[in-house]
Parts: sequence; C-alpha cells; structure tokens
Amino acid sequence: MTTKKGIAILGSTGSIGTQTLDVIESYPEKFEVSVLTANSNADLLIEQALKFKPNAVVIVDETKYTEYNFGKNFGLLFFFVLRKPHAFFSTSSTC
Repeated sequence: MTTKKGIAILGSTGSIGTQTLDVIESYPEKFEVSVLTANSNADLLIEQALKFKPNAVVIVDETKYTEYNFGKNFGLLFFFVLRKPHAFFSTSSTC
C-alpha cells in the first residue's frame, strides 16, 4: 500500500497553484492536499477547500476572513488569517 504525499500549496488561487491542483486531482492515489493558502481570492479558495478538504486553509487578507465569516460557515474546515506572512516565510526556511 502506497502512502499519499500531503501537499501544501502556497498561492493555490494563482496560476501555478491551480495547475498544481489539477495535477493532484489527476493522481488522487499519490497526493492529497494538506494546506491551501491564498492572498485574497476568497471565492476560489472556498471552492478549492470544499473540493480538496485540506487540514487547514489560510487567507492573508483579514478583511476577506471577516467578510466571509470563515470558521463558522464551512463546517469542519479550518480557516485562519496569516497576519504576518513575511514572518511565516522567513521562519519556514529554517524547518
């Protein structure tokens, strides 16, 4: 039995992110989406989250988080705001 690789997609609503999701969708036996992130395209991010059911979904634009009432409207999906994205990227390189 082959273990699926969990994939985190930074910028899932952009061109490269959507193409990456297309590839993942073509190989469901090999990959699963663990994390989706987007800057501000909440509509597409929600659509992707409902389709791929990741463990976490991140939106950088706090106004979108509030406007869409993330955390209350989408059941078990975990949405949150990344308030200091520069801090995330500067520390993630040390992991």
